[in-house]
Amino acid sequence: MFIVRVVWEAQGVTYDNIKKETLVSALQNRTLTWYIKYSSDNLNARVVDIQATLNREFRRPKSQAQLIVGYK
Repeated sequence: MFIVRVVWEAQGVTYDNIKKETLVSALQNRTLTWYIKYSSDNLNARVVDIQATLNREFRRPKSQAQLIVGYK
């Protein structure tokens, strides 16, 4: 959430709809970055393994934004 807030302040974003879009983009980027790293390190991982590991990763309290994310 901190990175998104910095972007909002730097760009002078005040509209909630734009804030929501940048937040979604940041979450998607974080997830995609994690997936690329995980899949390259675990070439034989099944979808179930990826799902379980992704949920564990985003349950760790690194930030408030990650606490609201759960993938099914």
